[in-house]
Amino acid sequence: MGNSKQKHQATASLLYLHILFQTLKRHGINKHDFLELCECDTSPITNRKARLPVSDILYYWSKAIEITQCPTLGLDAGLHIHPSDYGIMSHVWMNCETLREAAQLTIQYKHLMNNAFQAKITQTKKGYTTYSVDFPGVSLQLSSILIEMNFASILHMGQFLTERTKKDQVKLEEVHFKHTPNAASSIYEEALGCSVKFEQDSNNIVFQDQTLDLPIHSPNRDLRDTMVKMVDKLVTIELGAIRLADRVCAYIEQNLSQGIPEAETAAKHFGFSLSTFKRHLQGERTNYLELSNKVRKDITLKMIVQADISLGEIAFLLGFANVSAFHRAFKRWFQQTPNQYRKQHLS
Repeated sequence: MGNSKQKHQATASLLYLHILFQTLKRHGINKHDFLELCECDTSPITNRKARLPVSDILYYWSKAIEITQCPTLGLDAGLHIHPSDYGIMSHVWMNCETLREAAQLTIQYKHLMNNAFQAKITQTKKGYTTYSVDFPGVSLQLSSILIEMNFASILHMGQFLTERTKKDQVKLEEVHFKHTPNAASSIYEEALGCSVKFEQDSNNIVFQDQTLDLPIHSPNRDLRDTMVKMVDKLVTIELGAIRLADRVCAYIEQNLSQGIPEAETAAKHFGFSLSTFKRHLQGERTNYLELSNKVRKDITLKMIVQADISLGEIAFLLGFANVSAFHRAFKRWFQQTPNQYRKQHLS
């Protein structure tokens, strides 16, 4: 189960368990009997906590798969999900103008459902948009439970949200999973209605732009804005007043080995245009370059005092082009060379 000693433990909404209990009900298993079979302390659930460690959520889902002998339980759950299963976010989606707007807001508030998920939408080629999600720190097969549920629910919710005459136009072009299949590939292709590939470099759904630009049935812009404010309040209650700057720092750190992400890439990750992203950071009295340097400096100070890590390794892990570039940055930050600092603090 979850490690309470982690300073920044990844957590997920208890809605994941409500969805699980509904799924188990379809398999003829009630909530009470299921919890009796779980060899753990279930008091956080009965005490109605809003969030649980991601590791706990995954434990319950894994146990459910073991009991039902249904390896694609996450996929099954996503295909039968109801808007109410997503709580207040469903009211936000139902009042967006298009599926694209709903998708962008989903990414912006993805941390409310699961703050371990990293999601983004990118324009991969003309006429196509790719939704990508990663679940770092979790094994591929374990993460596959919630990834499959996420992808299946996107298809199902998209069909629910659009105008009745356009539901058949809500289709996925192609799906990529990083994990190996939990069942025959044909089961996935029948469920998702498209080509599905496994053991890929990333978890992706490819859409035609015309699919994401489909209108949502009877949206109300004023109601959407009201619901977004309520979601913002919920974020503060469940996750604390998390500044965008702190979320950006975490994002940069997670992607640092590949180099500092471009500001525009970071903005898209959080569901903003570049100008809006910059404005929000300015409102918190910072900017993207400042945050990038802060992340690098903080990690540098932790690694430089570990004698078994070479300067070349530090430079690589921090995304510098070479050791010389790291030397120059270090001297600019701390007014001494890396070797001088290391000698001073290891002596």
